[in-house]
Amino acid sequence: CRQSGLKQQQGREERAQAKRMMGGACTSQANQTGDKIPVVNTAQNGSTQTPDVQQQQSQAPPREAPAASTTTTPAQPVQPAPTPTGVTYANQGNVPKLPVPALAETCGKYGDYVRPLLTDAEHAEAVAVAEELAQTGGEAQRLLEARASEASTSWLKAWWDDGYLEDRGVQPINVNYAVALRLGSGAQLERAAKLIWAGAELKGKLEREELAPDMERTTPLCMEQYRKMFATDRIPGTARDESKTWPLGEIKHVCVLSGGRAYAVRVIGADGRVASAAAIERALDGVQADAAAKGAAGVGIAALTGGSRERWARAREQIIACGAGNAAALEMIESALFHVCLDAQAPESLEELSVYALHAGGAGNRWFDKSVTYGVSANGRVCMICEHSPMDATPTVALCKHIHDRLTGECAFDGAAECAFQAVEFAGVEESDDIREAVGAAQSTLRALIDETEISALDFTEFGKLGIVKNKVSPDAFLQLAFQLAYYRHRGRMDSVYESASTRQFAFGRTEVMRSVTRESLAFVKAMAEGTCTVETLQAAVKKHGQRIVEAKNAHGVDRHLMGLKMIAQEHGLPAQRLFEHMSYPRLTRSVISTSNVSNPALDLFVFGPVVPEGFGLGYIIQNDAVHVIIASKHQGSAQLADHLAQSLRDMRALLEGTLATPEQAAPTPAPTPAPTPA
Repeated sequence: CRQSGLKQQQGREERAQAKRMMGGACTSQANQTGDKIPVVNTAQNGSTQTPDVQQQQSQAPPREAPAASTTTTPAQPVQPAPTPTGVTYANQGNVPKLPVPALAETCGKYGDYVRPLLTDAEHAEAVAVAEELAQTGGEAQRLLEARASEASTSWLKAWWDDGYLEDRGVQPINVNYAVALRLGSGAQLERAAKLIWAGAELKGKLEREELAPDMERTTPLCMEQYRKMFATDRIPGTARDESKTWPLGEIKHVCVLSGGRAYAVRVIGADGRVASAAAIERALDGVQADAAAKGAAGVGIAALTGGSRERWARAREQIIACGAGNAAALEMIESALFHVCLDAQAPESLEELSVYALHAGGAGNRWFDKSVTYGVSANGRVCMICEHSPMDATPTVALCKHIHDRLTGECAFDGAAECAFQAVEFAGVEESDDIREAVGAAQSTLRALIDETEISALDFTEFGKLGIVKNKVSPDAFLQLAFQLAYYRHRGRMDSVYESASTRQFAFGRTEVMRSVTRESLAFVKAMAEGTCTVETLQAAVKKHGQRIVEAKNAHGVDRHLMGLKMIAQEHGLPAQRLFEHMSYPRLTRSVISTSNVSNPALDLFVFGPVVPEGFGLGYIIQNDAVHVIIASKHQGSAQLADHLAQSLRDMRALLEGTLATPEQAAPTPAPTPAPTPA
């Protein structure tokens, strides 16, 4: 659970895991007022008729701290807070706590997890240090179980929050992720107005707790992340940021950025009714006209959100000090339900759209700290950019699906509220050399990060989910094996692969790491390279993948538990365990290939940056008849890896269908691309 740019060397690796792949934990909510927009324009009348939203159906008292044991700590329900008044949070009392796996279980698995990444001698050492941890780690396990029993949230949450909010690196690319809605081109302002309407409609349902709770078949899922979906912003601090959420009922506006200028657009009336999409579109037209008349923002403070966190924190204090109304102006931006960026870019191809979604070329028209931001291009393409600390992908995908269904279905988009806009202005900022310097530095930092990031899109249309399942293979397992085969062909070796697995069946659950490189997958990859692979070899790898997925979804992977043991030992001054100092641990946890699957008919692409300098970030969507994979790296050969991936998909289908060419018939595989020595 989602990047480079993390603190100390070991801390960088662990925090990178916590920040990638839809990982993290819900952060605290603040009670601040943000409803400050005067109505300066009346542009609306009519009545509200809001069709029902079709959503997928997504705390007992703590026990005494258990003694260290060799059995798994049972999952305990957590105490509900606050008491639900509607359906949205009605299942929270039935969602158990995040469990702590048994020490013997995790240590026993460790050798299997690291085996495909090590030599025989290295593996023997890894098994020995894992056995040593099983024998001597009882006190750390007892303390971790006590922490789990006493926690009102989860044993992992506070560390998880720190992993995000203490990171002083750059948010875009490194931390934020983005998706693009499957909508095609359209009229920019009309599309933006309708998505604002749909977002405000969902906000109302969430506020009234009318949104159906998420379910996985018959299992209720934790809905805590939905509390941070709207009116949430990451506030910079010199040592640690704050994730701040304003009360939903008090926030009636969205923030619209155009030409680097910010505008507050009031779209909800005092009675909670939403303005019509037509009224919102007229307000957006006024915003765009005003921004064009004023010209490009002189000191575009939005750029500060794309640079160093310490510099942004200091600049924010300077902005507040420059003028009496500047604190309120910042709060207007930060407290908005969500942001909408009206952009000049007009992406056409999948690759252009992925670049636009991830960073928009650093154009200064993004506030990268907002939990949810929509980019609407000049040709009406829509992307969603998410700040990763409060939410993972599953709630944001639900939000995307709601908006997509509204924009593609039958919907009146009507409403009775008045719609108004006002420019958000900052006094004294233009005259501050310090703020100008900070903005320039942030722009340079983001520009350098963009320049060192290459993105390639694989728009594979030869087959998709239907073509895979007809061969009785899991589509996700098929893609994960294809990633490994492509990487092996690209570099001639195998490195650790991260796949995100949601743990929302547990209270405050975010993600567990699914390590998809197994002995079985490595045997498959090598057999394919040698031309000796059989269907049975592939099926064995698929079966193992399925077992690992189940383990991870049940919070019984090894990464999170080992991280917890390490953190609790450090907090209590326990002796360091040799396992964490052995080379096998960073070999496993260094996610050279970081992957995440958000397959949904509402989405066209999913994109995020690599976790390590020599690595790749692979966001993928498996459609019925196509596969979209966006590959991001720091000039490690993203396009070449995409080519290898396309051929790997073809070869694997041919293997299953009995048409794979023999080694003599097959085209030669390109020479592996060497990877640079890790920094």
